[in-house]
Amino acid sequence: WEAEGVLPSIYSLYEQNIGILTPIIGEQIGEAEEEYPAVWIIDAIKESASQNRRSWAYISGILKRWQREGKNDGKPSRRTSKSRYI
Repeated sequence: WEAEGVLPSIYSLYEQNIGILTPIIGEQIGEAEEEYPAVWIIDAIKESASQNRRSWAYISGILKRWQREGKNDGKPSRRTSKSRYI
């Protein structure tokens, strides 16, 4: 996906599923777009809406977690969960 083609859909998706797009939130989405793949932002918005946690802070937390732990469709790998108990 090209950045220009995806950005309007990210902003629209945010407004349709999360709430009013303020200038501050718009700036934060723009910063996130520079740091994360656009598909991740779209998926994080969808996950946030599906969990009824409609805030940019929640979406940002999802993105940070995926960056730190890897994005596996939101499911931890089996190896990770087993290694906790070893």
